[in-house]
Amino acid sequence: MGTITAQILIGEAHPNHGGIYPTHVLYLSENSKPSWILTEHNILVESNGNQKPIIWIPTVENMLEDALLMISHYVTKHPQITATVSQNLNKIKEHWVQLYEAFKEEELAQLYALNKEISSRYKLMINVFEGSTILQQLDVLEEYGMEVEVTIPVYSRAFSMWSNKMVIKGSLNIEA
Repeated sequence: MGTITAQILIGEAHPNHGGIYPTHVLYLSENSKPSWILTEHNILVESNGNQKPIIWIPTVENMLEDALLMISHYVTKHPQITATVSQNLNKIKEHWVQLYEAFKEEELAQLYALNKEISSRYKLMINVFEGSTILQQLDVLEEYGMEVEVTIPVYSRAFSMWSNKMVIKGSLNIEA
């Protein structure tokens, strides 16, 4: 099993106070084979049963855009995205998808382009941990229209097995 290197809270922004009312969360698990794991996030609403997590094995080069595609298909249920994605997913397991097998490169490119045109009121809170592949893909968010906040490491203190000591990176002295 891989380690979680990013998480995306999906929900609605508060109109006056910032933050987010999360309804779903996506976890990026990386190591031997990356995967996006989508689950309902029911801390502020009553759960409607034990939903099975949905797992997509993303394309490495467009890992973040694959997450945004998952959100448009499963969470906001955009009709054009859902129609196209469902057509391909009906051929395979719905809850566990390898994007390289489910879609041709051109099909994914068309879905990404369509997804960029969607105007949505949902908000994403993207937490990117040290070593995550999507750290290099964050600039693609500027091409999308949803509300978004991104957090990246400004400080870390971790024990290194290689040097047998605590390694500190960054600083907690952040200017407001």
